[in-house]
Amino acid sequence: MDRAETLRHRKAVRPKVARRPRTGDGLDRLINLACAALLTLVTLGDRETLSELASLLPPAQSFGPWGTPEPTIVGSAPGSLTLKADRRGHFVVEALVDGQPVRFLIDSGASKVVLSATDAARLNLRTHGGFTEVYSTAGGFVRAAPVRLGEVRMGDLEMRGVAASVSERPMDISLLGANFLGRLEGYEVSGGQMTLRW
Repeated sequence: MDRAETLRHRKAVRPKVARRPRTGDGLDRLINLACAALLTLVTLGDRETLSELASLLPPAQSFGPWGTPEPTIVGSAPGSLTLKADRRGHFVVEALVDGQPVRFLIDSGASKVVLSATDAARLNLRTHGGFTEVYSTAGGFVRAAPVRLGEVRMGDLEMRGVAASVSERPMDISLLGANFLGRLEGYEVSGGQMTLRW
């Protein structure tokens, strides 16, 4: 037998090895089946099921991480104001600062009212003294400039002469901190609502 015949003979008698299934094959099939079912659902247009699925999705956000403004004041009585939490459980409110609207996240963990540089510029606040304050935050140390707000108003709640700071670091939203909350008669949080009393 010459060399060419030997090679042909070896190829002919080589045993076939059965392919072992990959461990992810079952998962791949399940994902493919789910995608096919969703595609079929969309193609056939089962509007009722699609609208049920769509209602489970969070609403689109257009103003960065804090979403679109929603009415948060849900109740008012003499000497009190009730706010509704957003879908993440935060209390975001639009207040008038010296007559100009500013969106605040109410943050009892912040020691002071802190304005974003954008809000401070819109309010025409001057930081002539420079960034002389230093705050320790979850993201590290932040410098800020002290300012004083003439008036902060939310609904019937009005507070004059509010000490505040302007953050040197960019912020998505200004904070209504403990120095504001501490001047109230009290506040309480229950069932997704915050009641401010003065």
